[in-house]
Amino acid sequence: GVTGVDVVDEMLEASKKNFKIAEEENEWFKSEFVDLVKGDALNLPVADESIDVAAQNCLFNIFKAEDLQKAIAEMYRVLKPQGRLVMSDPICEQHMNEKLRNDDRLRALCLSGSIPMKDYIKALTDAGFGTIEIRARKSYRVLSPNHYPTEELIYIESIEIAAIKDPMPADGPCIFTGKTAIYYGD
Repeated sequence: GVTGVDVVDEMLEASKKNFKIAEEENEWFKSEFVDLVKGDALNLPVADESIDVAAQNCLFNIFKAEDLQKAIAEMYRVLKPQGRLVMSDPICEQHMNEKLRNDDRLRALCLSGSIPMKDYIKALTDAGFGTIEIRARKSYRVLSPNHYPTEELIYIESIEIAAIKDPMPADGPCIFTGKTAIYYGD
């Protein structure tokens, strides 16, 4: 089964309506496959180590730094050993000015909360995830001075990452970036 968590009543109701449509269009789907629960990412109403795969899309990007670590720790808490947290979020390697960074509308649009990939990975490994797989990295948006409060072009990428709840190796986390190296010789 699937557990869906949302803090907004209207989103939970919209999900229930969409499940009814899904039942009509897909003979294999049943609404009872999904348990909808009201809650938020900072205090998930889910039992410890009860989930095989947790997924989110552009959710962690809306958190400010002080809440991001708590949200990741909550996902870690609910995952079973060897469970996966699969995420898709924007990242940005450039500095964003405070006006952009503190614009709640831009944060809700998953733009101004973007952080550098190294910080994103560090937040995951600090929570205890021993393996990080970077599955995709592609262009997402450009914030330009003629549309946003910035004096320079700001390039934002979208990444897809799987963080695996496995033991942290003694020499640090395993981070797979999609790049390979071949060693040969003595």
